[in-house]
Amino acid sequence: MVDFGSQIDIMVSDMLTLGNLWKFNNFEPNEQQEEAIRHVDGPLYITAGPGSGKTRVLLWRAVNLIVFHGVKPEEIYLSTFTEKAAHQLQEGLRGLLSYATSINGQPYDLSKMYIGTVHSLCRRILTDRRKF
Repeated sequence: MVDFGSQIDIMVSDMLTLGNLWKFNNFEPNEQQEEAIRHVDGPLYITAGPGSGKTRVLLWRAVNLIVFHGVKPEEIYLSTFTEKAAHQLQEGLRGLLSYATSINGQPYDLSKMYIGTVHSLCRRILTDRRKF
């Protein structure tokens, strides 16, 4: 007897890869960007000049960690120096994770994830600490 549920699971797992997400979103990382995105062993500090793709790398690295490595969003701390970049990160994550959800059926909750500027995140951490 054919187990269609397991066949569908295999098809979905084959469809949902980091490379396929890049293709679907017209993203072609350069060698350094791909290395940073695929880095999963601990924190990563990215420094580069304006327009070099830092925000996109942070976005894709977070997607990689959440979707493909099972890291909970609340275990990720994303900070940038501008409100614009922080907003782009938050909206980009919502969009990409929604897309992943439409393929794998797995919902992702970003409500407990730290995303913002260095200053706003420090303020949030201090405010959270006062609650205890």
